Amino acid sequence: MDNTDFYNVNLDLVCKLFEKNADGTFANASACQNFIESVLNDIEETKNEKNPQLKTVTFTNLRKLSPNKPASNEAENIDTNFDANLVGVNAARQFPYIWDHVYVFEFVCEGVQSQLYIVNQNVKYMSWWHDLSFFSEKLFVAHSQRNDGMKRYLAYLITDNSFKNTGVRAEFAQSNPFHTVSIFNNRNGIKDETFEVHYIYTVNETGREYSNLENWTRALVVVPQEAADNVSDISEAKKSKVA
Repeated sequence: MDNTDFYNVNLDLVCKLFEKNADGTFANASACQNFIESVLNDIEETKNEKNPQLKTVTFTNLRKLSPNKPASNEAENIDTNFDANLVGVNAARQFPYIWDHVYVFEFVCEGVQSQLYIVNQNVKYMSWWHDLSFFSEKLFVAHSQRNDGMKRYLAYLITDNSFKNTGVRAEFAQSNPFHTVSIFNNRNGIKDETFEVHYIYTVNETGREYSNLENWTRALVVVPQEAADNVSDISEAKKSKVA
């Protein structure tokens, strides 16, 4: 597999979400809200089939799980305030390809305090799969032990082009029992209503071409050879349709 099969995450765009106004409020709160709602409404497993009404959220905060700033021109936007007590910190520290690559969106949805953990893939999948698998399990354990009434979503941004084929994706989703949705999202009869694991395929996505989430994945993907064509403006990621 050559280097063109692996894509990076547009960290400049991610860091722009951290921008704050003079009064300390998030300058791009509406974009953060839009991203959260895109994940909740456009991934099959998060949809409520009995009540198809779209979920709306109130965005409250965005944090990076580790105190280190990413390699981005916009990294100064990220607060250096670090909460070592945030659920998942101790788990993430154990895995080099997870630590430094987790962003936590905090919000209220249907009256429930919630968190969305976004983990971006930063190396080829074969190097990453071990950390991905066991971080999911350990985050679930930490979540269960905290028992604070918070609902937590964990979503992986998968940027490896080897998963462009839906059949390969299905095989991937079943390959590691610690992180597969079959364990956490009630496909084997085991379900915790307060914890879900999902995958966001950011390369050659199909089936959601006209969704907000698809716009976000196109904005978040960085093609190394085509950097000049990457979406860098948040407003472009909020289009209702892909051009």
